Amino acid sequence: MFNTDPKLLARISRHIERVMIVDSSMAGARLLGELMKEVGSRQPVYATRTERAFELAAEFEPQLVFTDLEGPELDGIQLTHRLRRSGLAARKAPVVVLASQPREGAIKAARDAGAHEFLVKPFTAGHLFKRVENVTLKPRLWVEARMYVGPDRRRFNAGEFAGQRKRRSDNAESQRLACAFASAEQSFRAHLDLYELRPQQAMKGMLQQASELQGTAFHHADPDLASAIGSLMGYLALSVEQGELARTVVEQHMTAIRALRDPVNKLDAPSRARLLLKLSSASAANVAA
Repeated sequence: MFNTDPKLLARISRHIERVMIVDSSMAGARLLGELMKEVGSRQPVYATRTERAFELAAEFEPQLVFTDLEGPELDGIQLTHRLRRSGLAARKAPVVVLASQPREGAIKAARDAGAHEFLVKPFTAGHLFKRVENVTLKPRLWVEARMYVGPDRRRFNAGEFAGQRKRRSDNAESQRLACAFASAEQSFRAHLDLYELRPQQAMKGMLQQASELQGTAFHHADPDLASAIGSLMGYLALSVEQGELARTVVEQHMTAIRALRDPVNKLDAPSRARLLLKLSSASAANVAA
């Protein structure tokens, strides 16, 4: 399923031999576990409750943790926060938070609890692999502070700047995020232009860049932006199944994404809600047609 360079898989597999998957749905957890086995995980372990997950983290010492956002006896945010501030060997293990939809505040809460990545369900194997690659091969500095314990939340911090950093007003970091987003968006549009000539190659590229955009939205802590990108990814996945892509629907999504992240002409809450509803309607209408 993962059509990836064997050398890259070999590099990643060393970091994910022990994986813990926490999900209130055991069926969903085992499906993710089977995917992780294909990447190199030897024997994933599963938990459906927060308390059991913490016990497993102590016993199993996972190298990578996937946790659902919430469930009947599951709180992924609490689990992440507790793990980070524990004395367990797995306290620094990358955590990927999963959610069916990025509701208000969930993205920021996951990031501030110490999660490395946020992945919206349903996701493709490509989206999953990109998150695994990010957390295993692109490590971030570890931060120990009174109000926060976890990976450096500035995802694109290359560590090259040696001067004074002011986290509340670090314009350079905002510029890095903006550049990363702009680069992914530019690459996405290039693949969209390629679609008529090489549809399979173009679709693969668009899905990969949409995953990059979603990862950046996590670190923007903007649930509306993440929702728009999630809608785009969902439409692309449906297009793969149907073998047909409507460029106008994709363009609508990209225009909306650009509007949502515009720092100058900021949209108010009602305008954002209308924009997301318009995207949902456009995707639904195209699928129905």
